Amino acid sequence: MNQYSKAKLIRVYRKQYRKATKKEEGRIVSQIEEATGYTRKPILFLP
Repeated sequence: MNQYSKAKLIRVYRKQYRKATKKEEGRIVSQIEEATGYTRKPILFLP
């Protein structure tokens, strides 16, 4: 997965994350982690 694809994926999940409950937030972070290879901590600080 290239950088452009990762950014596009994160943009889609960002909208869902903002509306999510705590439980859903954890699930979304796990999905991003699995898809991009990023670890959890940096995912939480993505713009």
